[in-house]
Amino acid sequence: MKKELLSGHSLILVLAGLGSFIGAVQLAPGHEGPEVIEATDAVSTRPQQAKPANPETAGSIDAAAPATPRLTTDAPQADLFGPRSWLPPPPPPLVSVVAPAPPPAPTAPPLPFSFIGQIDNGGGAPKAFLSHSEALHIVAAGDLVEKVYRVESITPTQVVLTYLPMMQAQFINLTGPAR
Repeated sequence: MKKELLSGHSLILVLAGLGSFIGAVQLAPGHEGPEVIEATDAVSTRPQQAKPANPETAGSIDAAAPATPRLTTDAPQADLFGPRSWLPPPPPPLVSVVAPAPPPAPTAPPLPFSFIGQIDNGGGAPKAFLSHSEALHIVAAGDLVEKVYRVESITPTQVVLTYLPMMQAQFINLTGPAR
């Protein structure tokens, strides 16, 4: 009679026992499983060896450990199948810098006087009657009016005044509006 090595029932029992043993080793408190290496900014290119979880099994080879370490990263990945273009990027928009215009030159305020009339003394200097608010000024060439204006000349067509703070000449036209 031939001797059978293992019968069908005994083979199933052996395989079940082997599976239970492997499961117990994997779930043992001292066994953490294969080591996963986290990715950093500078990733080393040399292979790293997995450290044994249990110092007692330091000499044994763990068959479940991967041959190369697995890298994980949280950085966003580029779209591999997104649109591509060989054209160079457009140039940045040109910003034209325009120097601000210089401020306008200061000018004298408008004349506050109204021309009322003029008198000619025959051979003497002519005089003009100027009003401002409720004041009436009788002026001749060289007179100061309200300490701000000097009368330069009086002619039959205009009265020339100088605004003293800015030394600007202003005119009262006797035939039209003042300027």
